[in-house]
Amino acid sequence: MGTIEEYRPLITDGGTNFQTNYCDERPVQAIARALSAVENTPAEDMPPFYQYADPDAMNRLMETARDSNQDITVEMAIEDYNITVDSDGTISISDLGGCSEDSE
Repeated sequence: MGTIEEYRPLITDGGTNFQTNYCDERPVQAIARALSAVENTPAEDMPPFYQYADPDAMNRLMETARDSNQDITVEMAIEDYNITVDSDGTISISDLGGCSEDSE
């Protein structure tokens, strides 16, 4: 398995929205890597993914969709973040708070 530096970078919009791709790793690994980067915490210190969703099912769903050219999007909340995983290989992370008080 490669190091974090070998994978696609985590891109931010300058705020609380982040995006990355998972083309050479399993979706659940990419989610863990992205959350680890967002939280600036080692991946092994993050809560296990299985507390939020079935990791094997997530990997199978996204890999099957990608291999059969199906468009699937899964959204879930993990800790303080909304995670969107697309079968095209895109993972988006946004703060669950989303809106600031100034935007009301």
